[in-house]
Amino acid sequence: MNIKTLFLTMLFILASSSEIFAEKTIKTKIEAGLFSANMKGDISNLKGKSDFNDDLGYSDFYASYFSVELEHNYDYIPNVYLGLFNMKQGEDAILTKEVEIAESLYSADITSKMDYYVLNLLLYSDLMLKGNTISAFGKRFYTGDVEFDIGVDVKYINWQYQVINKEPLKSGNSWIRVNEFIPLPYLGIKYYRYKLMVYANVSALSFQDAKSISAEAGIDYRFVDGLFLSVGYMYENFDVIEDDDTVYFQTDGIKLGFKYAF
Repeated sequence: MNIKTLFLTMLFILASSSEIFAEKTIKTKIEAGLFSANMKGDISNLKGKSDFNDDLGYSDFYASYFSVELEHNYDYIPNVYLGLFNMKQGEDAILTKEVEIAESLYSADITSKMDYYVLNLLLYSDLMLKGNTISAFGKRFYTGDVEFDIGVDVKYINWQYQVINKEPLKSGNSWIRVNEFIPLPYLGIKYYRYKLMVYANVSALSFQDAKSISAEAGIDYRFVDGLFLSVGYMYENFDVIEDDDTVYFQTDGIKLGFKYAF
């Protein structure tokens, strides 16, 4: 099952759940947008290290993301967030040194393609602290509400990198594929005041063969009923051992999108 099929299956389960429990208060949020990001990382092995920026020709990129979130008032049942991140990019490069990728050597003109998908299934519980109305300078102000979130982020990473020799007298076609399910502890905080919501969250975990860190901070502004403009900063990385290669991959940058709540 590929990641798109998995995402659609989980999306159908979420939609079915919201219908089943319709008698309770369930708030659904749908978000879509673009991620303008920097890319860093490398592929290392016994032969050496191949840097994505300096050696393989990669730099900034754009990616799309889509998410669905269900918030409810059930006791002892977590809220659910399902998000999909999707990036595809290809680059040409003239190597200044010999590099080894997936046990094949490259030393001249190459072309490469990269596919990167991240599926996040977040299950979290929230604790809401309601604010107060205070008086200052002859006026009354509402301090705003604060929400603390704790849960688990089950992350599925699907990263594929293909490199091909462009030299007519040389052959070479290598693939590196990273397919990892990584459960990470999740911590988040949200601040609500009138039409504004400020948020920050982090997920991080390290296994012997796989490590991952995710962090995000941003602002949602409601400019009409149910519709929000979302601006934020997102950071993602993973460090995975695949056969003889170790892949470190990092993205960070600005995300811009819209959320619709109903």
